[in-house]
Amino acid sequence: MNKKEKKLELVKELRNEFIKGSLDIYQDKPWTFVMLECFHQGKYMETFGFSKVCHPDEWDADYGVELAITKALYKLAKELL
Repeated sequence: MNKKEKKLELVKELRNEFIKGSLDIYQDKPWTFVMLECFHQGKYMETFGFSKVCHPDEWDADYGVELAITKALYKLAKELL
């Protein structure tokens, strides 16, 4: 398994952990900010992510949150690997 595949697997695992944790969302069109907190393998984990809609795309609040969460999880996975 290469590093990219390991990171993807870790992101999937972290997504399940953060479902049980805390999620803070701040949105101010066109920006979305999320902060995620949880315990992963007995350690307190905290990360954040941003997303921004750019012209000509249309504002979609749900997609902005999903994208910001994904970016936050990839950031954390990169730090853990």
